[in-house]
Amino acid sequence: RGGLGSANKRAPPIAQLFSQAVHLPPSSKKRTSVIMTTKSPRVECKIFFTPSKKLKTWLGEWCRHLTRKSKGERSKIFQACYQVIKVDVDIAKFLLPYLVENVLVHGSSDELDRVVDEILAVLDDKALNVNCTQVVFDLMDLLEEWRNLGDSDSKANLPKGTGRSRASRSKSKALSSRGGSRQKMYKWKVSRKRFLTAIPTYKLAMAANRSKAMTRALRYFEMHLRSSINSLNDQKYIQYENGAVITKFRKEDLKKYQQIYAGLDDPDGMEGICSIKESTFIREQILHLESNGQWAEALTSYEQALRISSKFECHLGIVKSQLKLGNHAQALTHVQGAMHATGMQNYGASEKMGALTGYGISAAWRLGEWTKIDQFLRSMSASGGYDSSMIGHELEFEITLGKILLAIHKGQDAIRLQSLLSVARKDILRGLSAACQESYQRAYPYVCRLHALRDLEAMHSLVKINNQKMWDEYKAHWIHRLESTEPSFDIREVLLSLRTTMCSMMCSINQLLPCEEIDQCHLLVAKEARLAHQFEYATGAVLQARRYGTSMDIERAKLLKSKGHLHKALKYLEDLQRHTETSQNSFEDINPLSLPDESFPERKRKAELMLHIGQWTQECGAKKAQVVTECFRKSLSYLPGWETAHFMLGKFYDTLRQASIAGGTQGGTGADSKTGSSIATSRGGLASGDKKYLNLILEHYATSLLNGHKHIFHSLPRMLTVWFEFMQDVHDLELALRAPSAAGTSNSRSNTTRSSNRSRRKASLKCLPESLQKMVDKTSGHMKELVSVSYDDDRRKKNHKTGAHTKYHDCAEGSHAHIKAYQWYTALAQIISRFDHPHPNVGYFVRRVLSCVVAHYPSQALWSVAAVYFSTNTQRRGKAKKIMEYIRNECTNHSTNSTI
Repeated sequence: RGGLGSANKRAPPIAQLFSQAVHLPPSSKKRTSVIMTTKSPRVECKIFFTPSKKLKTWLGEWCRHLTRKSKGERSKIFQACYQVIKVDVDIAKFLLPYLVENVLVHGSSDELDRVVDEILAVLDDKALNVNCTQVVFDLMDLLEEWRNLGDSDSKANLPKGTGRSRASRSKSKALSSRGGSRQKMYKWKVSRKRFLTAIPTYKLAMAANRSKAMTRALRYFEMHLRSSINSLNDQKYIQYENGAVITKFRKEDLKKYQQIYAGLDDPDGMEGICSIKESTFIREQILHLESNGQWAEALTSYEQALRISSKFECHLGIVKSQLKLGNHAQALTHVQGAMHATGMQNYGASEKMGALTGYGISAAWRLGEWTKIDQFLRSMSASGGYDSSMIGHELEFEITLGKILLAIHKGQDAIRLQSLLSVARKDILRGLSAACQESYQRAYPYVCRLHALRDLEAMHSLVKINNQKMWDEYKAHWIHRLESTEPSFDIREVLLSLRTTMCSMMCSINQLLPCEEIDQCHLLVAKEARLAHQFEYATGAVLQARRYGTSMDIERAKLLKSKGHLHKALKYLEDLQRHTETSQNSFEDINPLSLPDESFPERKRKAELMLHIGQWTQECGAKKAQVVTECFRKSLSYLPGWETAHFMLGKFYDTLRQASIAGGTQGGTGADSKTGSSIATSRGGLASGDKKYLNLILEHYATSLLNGHKHIFHSLPRMLTVWFEFMQDVHDLELALRAPSAAGTSNSRSNTTRSSNRSRRKASLKCLPESLQKMVDKTSGHMKELVSVSYDDDRRKKNHKTGAHTKYHDCAEGSHAHIKAYQWYTALAQIISRFDHPHPNVGYFVRRVLSCVVAHYPSQALWSVAAVYFSTNTQRRGKAKKIMEYIRNECTNHSTNSTI
């Protein structure tokens, strides 16, 4: 009754209640203490971590406990953050290493043991709380960094520029600011050593392996092996043979080692592990085959193991191998058969059956078997669901995709779909938040899963809108998104399969897409599988794309070639070409006027067909060069501006030129004049290979660069090399022809003028054969005009002579006029290496190109030019100074860049 009045009237009843509570029994005092006081009795638990706790709850409780136990100078700072720790996880993560350090310096041995027990509880968690495990990893990293840094005053007072982290520098300042207490420093050192040795590196390695931090797992496991080998008491790793100490690993350690390397996707490491094994069991052989991507051999090994012992893991392995091979129907059938064979109607009753159900859902949504997905999901929900930590994140994501696709198939509302997507994103972000702290490689699979969910959401919105224009825009955007992903088949297969399933669904719902769109998806899958050497998967995808015409046949031929059947692939394409030409001719005979214009995709397919025929005919070497050239030219007739066709034709001409030069060197040049020996001293091919193929090489390489930059790192350096070598041969030939006349007139020579030098040079050129003289006139007479058009179009119009330009100079002139500065920048090192070329026309060309590149990219290009500017060679340094002065004048005259 006193509680209804004022505060003064409330005091006597409460005081009386307190006085009466003294006489209560001890069992009642515990219950009434919560009511009597505003503070409940604090129950100190030994370990705060439990698998069901979230990161915020566990970290807050543990850090608050360490804050209450803190001592020393920093205890006031920790006490000030006591209430904030419960709310802000980032502050708790930041303070945790310093709280543990406070326990190591000021705490007792019991408190230190409690910290060790807390960390071991997190590491031994089989449910795999990834975020809590990552906090422990970060704590161990920082403590190891402090240990490596050392606690002496000399290391504590290192300058800040030594590359240490901010936490390490603050740790060093803390150690040096304690007044130099040797006792505290010694205790810190002893406690730190005891703490780090109390946490086994083996448990750290296994926890990292379960959380898919494979690089960390490898590091900890190697630390475990080294510490075990260096231990004198452990004789399991050391054997003596002929007086020498030989390290022998245990089979259990090699097995774990192999599992870690398999998770790293490191075939070389797997080969190294297999080389030190004395005997290999069938499970280890299967793991080695899976890491190398040999899923057909792994499937055979699983079937062999299933005959020996009918373990459930063999069924899981068979289904996994079938999925990797692209046999989704067989995988789904095996899942149903394995579940029926085990006699377990409750599919999700155990972790193994949950994994098998996940594989079944993965195969079912790729096949569009929605009734099977519904059966699997109902059975799993009836049995209480599944444990995501037991089946893995990949299978959990496959089950999530099955749920979302089933909801779209049933036509559920957008609210239900958005809730499923929201739950899926939360599950992914839970693992991403821990993985992104480790490395981008570890976090990348989670990013790709978010990528897949975004594609799924965007395509579902297109199903309802039913707009062809929006679909075309999204298709181009989707291709760009796919190309931005890592070129790994395991990553792109999910994205491509998801798009194939959604396209099939869109065709059945509103007939928005033609069936060819689905076949194109299958072709993309086949291409990615072929590039990843997954030939079984690629074969199945090609067979499903039979309605896509020539592209399917070309992909099938590429698949045959990748398998090593080059002649079969070439014959297949030649038969396809004859069939295409026959049908086209018969169509033209029936109605020649009504023949429609071919679309761009059809012309592209025909161009690609002829390109592969020419390329593979060249590799076989069974036909003449004219046949190969005709195939390439026919490909260009379909697509005149195709970059790849021009590049392949230029590369083929370059091959013919090199073969002609080699033949000319062995058999002679066949020159009919006295200058034949001088021509042979150049390279033996100036009058044969260069004369026949030089113009064509430069023409097609330059045209390839004008239409793209896919082959820029081959075409541009090769085009420059061919031209530089040709001009070097021309210069050497001029010197060889000029030398006899110079020797004959040495006795009677006096002061020669510039005009007499020009006349002597023209006289030496007249001694050349007529074919060589024409070629020299083409190159030396128009090279100045070739480079002069790169900066000024008015100068080009002024100096352009209509009848004087040849095909070679038009090609090279156009290439320099249109090739962008960033393209020239890729060959900057090669161009700078030829800046002291003896031929004056080449020197002028190099100066013009350098001025163009420096004008656009001064901060990048000037460093390379400056390296030659400070050369120890006097001649090179002098030419570099002239080039720098030329670049400065050119940029000043054209006002391209005021900073140069």
